[in-house]
Amino acid sequence: MPADLSLVPLTIDHAADFLPIWSDREVTRFTYVRDVATLADCRARIAWILEHGSDVGPFVLQSGGQVVGLAGAVRLPQPGEFSAYYHLARQYWGQGLGSRALAALLHCLFLECDARCVRAEAVKDNLASWRLMERNGMRRTGLQPGGFARDGAVYDLFDYAIHREAFMHPA
Repeated sequence: MPADLSLVPLTIDHAADFLPIWSDREVTRFTYVRDVATLADCRARIAWILEHGSDVGPFVLQSGGQVVGLAGAVRLPQPGEFSAYYHLARQYWGQGLGSRALAALLHCLFLECDARCVRAEAVKDNLASWRLMERNGMRRTGLQPGGFARDGAVYDLFDYAIHREAFMHPA
């Protein structure tokens, strides 16, 4: 894991850190985060995530002592398969932290959770997200036409995956 990035367990105490992230529509535009406008909303969202929303993590991404985002994964029905998720505060976009966070999450999933395959989705219009996956060895495996809807708009989703062998022995 990079020295300037740490993954720490999410707790309710992080609510104030996530209010500016989750209330930023540019950050949440292509996510399932909805209607977070108050500290109480953040606490409710974190409580839901802790109870229902993650099998690995959720991890608070920290760099330079600041909360920069969130990452985690949910176990899929197929044995050894996980679906990864991540998002970063806007002021940290373009600094390589997302790529390092995904690399750390993949490391955790393959080496500590014995994953066989890690999957993720990215809205086709979210170039930065799917490029980040590709930089981490994930390959596009499909397209879900109209697979994501938000605020009346419908978007196509790209499916991505990386298998244990490709992670352990990159080309």
